[in-house]
Amino acid sequence: MSRKLKSPNSFIPQELRHRKPCKALEPPYNVDDSVHIEVELANHHDGNFGFAIYRCVYGDEEAWKHFVERMIAHAHARLDSTETGRQIKDRFAWDIMDDKEKLDGASKEQVRGLFKHWRDAVRGRPILPRYGNCIYADQEVIDSVLNGDAPGSTSPQDRNHPTAFVKVLDDMFEEQPEQLTPDDESDDEEREKLNAGDEGYPDIEGCKRKRRGLDESRYTQSRAQSL
Repeated sequence: MSRKLKSPNSFIPQELRHRKPCKALEPPYNVDDSVHIEVELANHHDGNFGFAIYRCVYGDEEAWKHFVERMIAHAHARLDSTETGRQIKDRFAWDIMDDKEKLDGASKEQVRGLFKHWRDAVRGRPILPRYGNCIYADQEVIDSVLNGDAPGSTSPQDRNHPTAFVKVLDDMFEEQPEQLTPDDESDDEEREKLNAGDEGYPDIEGCKRKRRGLDESRYTQSRAQSL
């Protein structure tokens, strides 16, 4: 059965409603990411697509400018690689959140809260990746993108083992672990560890839980664009 595209939500701006409706996605489904993006565009509040990027480090304006340019170049390189991607390229735009007073040195928890506030304000649906995830741009991410593989590189090494990465936050992550009771876990020592957030996984940025609420996406020009 083919998948019917829902009608645009009433909160889509009036100036965007004249756009030609996206086609329903027909079998087979092993198509490029751009087709999935095209199908969902009508469900985005502004008719565009692209993650929200939160700038969390300040001081080097030139580096930030080049970071944004390179992020755009990575996305454009991916879109230019397919016919559908080229057709929807003009609908792509990163949502750049740049507010030094609120974001300079902001923690992931703080950014997650600001992101959810923005999403609610634009009435975004969390089920869509654009409204369920955002990019946390700290110094490590900026350095990685600036010094990593070049946008659109055809080098087998770059394509198979990309080095540029971004940190993607999950809006569903809760900083405070679920607190277990003796009924949930009878072993006092194990229960204490779990309640403290130690699930036995490698320590990554202070978190030892299976679900960290943070992913480092190294594929800056592939499925990370499927918004």
